[in-house]
Amino acid sequence: MITGGTLEGRVVDDRGFPVASARVQITAHNGSSERSTLTADDGTFAFASVHRDLIVTVSRPSNPVEPAYQARIAVGNDERKSLDIVLRAERDPVAVTVQDDRGYPIDAVQVTAISLSKESSLRSTSFTGKDGVASIPDAAGVAIRFEVSAPGYATLIKIVQEAPKELKLSLVPGVRVRGRITARNGRDRLDDALVTAYVESGARHLRTDKDGNFQMTDLAPGSLKLRVEHKEYVAVEKVVTIGEPNNRERIVELDPINLDDAGSVEGEVIDERGDPVVGARVAKDAVPTWLPVGPLPPGVVATNARGEFELGGLPEGRVTLEALLPDQGRGKVHGVEVLSNRTTRRIRITLHKTEDSRSSEAGAGLLVTLRDATAGASGVVVRTVAAGSTAERAGIMPGDVIVRIDGVVPSSAGDAQRKLAGPENHDVLVELQRGKQTLTLRAARERIRQ
Repeated sequence: MITGGTLEGRVVDDRGFPVASARVQITAHNGSSERSTLTADDGTFAFASVHRDLIVTVSRPSNPVEPAYQARIAVGNDERKSLDIVLRAERDPVAVTVQDDRGYPIDAVQVTAISLSKESSLRSTSFTGKDGVASIPDAAGVAIRFEVSAPGYATLIKIVQEAPKELKLSLVPGVRVRGRITARNGRDRLDDALVTAYVESGARHLRTDKDGNFQMTDLAPGSLKLRVEHKEYVAVEKVVTIGEPNNRERIVELDPINLDDAGSVEGEVIDERGDPVVGARVAKDAVPTWLPVGPLPPGVVATNARGEFELGGLPEGRVTLEALLPDQGRGKVHGVEVLSNRTTRRIRITLHKTEDSRSSEAGAGLLVTLRDATAGASGVVVRTVAAGSTAERAGIMPGDVIVRIDGVVPSSAGDAQRKLAGPENHDVLVELQRGKQTLTLRAARERIRQ
C-alpha cells in the first residue's frame, strides 16, 4: 500500500511577511483528488499522504476565487517536501468604460476578463454602473480577452496584449436574425430541430418551434456559421451572411434551410473472438474518445446487451462507421451503403486492441474530438466540440486547428488529447488557427468519461 508523501510550506507576500488565511489547494494531476486548507497566522500549511504528482494553488484571503500562485510539483512516497511560496504584489485594476455608438455610457453591461497568459489565471466578471465603468481587479499589464455583452447590443470580443489601467470600449446595436428549417424541399416545416450558431463568444443553441422557425438576437453583421440537426434527417452545416438591416426593428430574414431525408444502419459489434460487445459506442466516421458525463451526444449510440446497435441520421451514399470501447478496442467498417428512408442491416464491426483505445487515467480534459492535420500541415484539427462544454463556451469551434497547448506543439491527435488532460477545473491555454486568424483561448478542464 502506498502511503504517499508529506507536503508542508509557508506562504509570504512580496515583502516577506506571512500571509494568514490564504487558501492552499492541492490537486492530483491525474485523477480527481482535491484537498485544501488555510494557512496559519505564521503563513504555514501542511498536507499528509499526498499524491506523487500535484498541482499546488494558492489564493489570497481577499480574493479566494482567483489563484495568485500555481505550480506543478512531485512528491515521492514517504518524502517530506517543503515549499516557500512568495505571492507576487497585486496588479492594478483595469477600469473598463463601455459606451454606445453615440458615446453615451451603458449601465449593467457584463464585462468578462480572461487571461491569455501562462503567468496569470485571471478569470473575472464585473458589471458596469450608471457611469458605464466596470472594474477588473489585479488585471493591469496582463494579456486579456474581454467579452462585453448587454441586451440589445452585439457582443464585443476585445483582446489586448497588455491591459492598460483604463480601457474604453464601444458597443453597437445588435441584429435580430430569423430563420426557418424545412424538409421535402420546403414542403414540411420541422419543429424541435437543433440550430447551433457559432459566434465569436461561443456557440448558441436554439430549437425550432412548431412552425420550424427560430430566432437569434444581439448578433453583429457578417458571416455566421450554422449547424442544423434533427433526429430524422441529415445534419447540415451552412455559412450565411448577415447584412446591415434596413428596418427599425433591425431584423434580418434568412433563406429557409432544408434538411434531406436520412437513412439508418443496424448491426452488431464483436470482439476478436467473435463475442458480442456490450456498451461499445458507434458513430459515423469517428467515435469521440472522451465524452461528457451524462447521455450520449447526438450521432453516437451504444450497443445493447446483445452487442446490437441502430444508428440513424445518416446521409445517402457510402459511409464509414467506427466502434470504440476503451480497453476493449476500436474497429471500423468502410463503404456501408445507406439509402434515404431505409435501414441497412447486418453490419458487423470487429474491435481490435490498439494503443489509442486504452483507458486514460485522466479524470478531466476538454470535450473535443480531434484528428491529425493533412500531410505537411502542423497542428491537429477539431472535428467536434461537445454541446454545452467548457471548450464550446470558451469559443473553440469545429474546424479550428490547434497549433499549441500551453505553449507546446502537439505531435499528433493522441498527443494533443493527452496534453489537454489534467486536473478538473484547471485551465489550459489553446492556440488556434481559424482560417487566416490566430487565436488564443483559455478553457477549464471538465470531468470526462471514456
